[in-house]
Amino acid sequence: MPKSFQVAFVDIYIGSTFPELGKSGNFISAIKNMVKPGGLVIFNRIYTKNHQDEVNYFIDFLENNLNYVQTLVVAGYTNSDNVLIFGRT
Repeated sequence: MPKSFQVAFVDIYIGSTFPELGKSGNFISAIKNMVKPGGLVIFNRIYTKNHQDEVNYFIDFLENNLNYVQTLVVAGYTNSDNVLIFGRT
């Protein structure tokens, strides 16, 4: 199954918390190993006022592990916006 997918979408919340696993180099490597070269990896993160610094650090982390990292903030109906973070393997 290595390098089988064109796209991987990662949305691994426990309540409103993004688990430490999702921030590890091993986890990112495992995701990259499932996606074909040049494939797309998308992470969904909560982007409320309380989470912005953590998400910005995560974006910096992904910029060191993926290519062409971009973001898109998706406004929620309440105070709970999300940010989609896109990167290529």
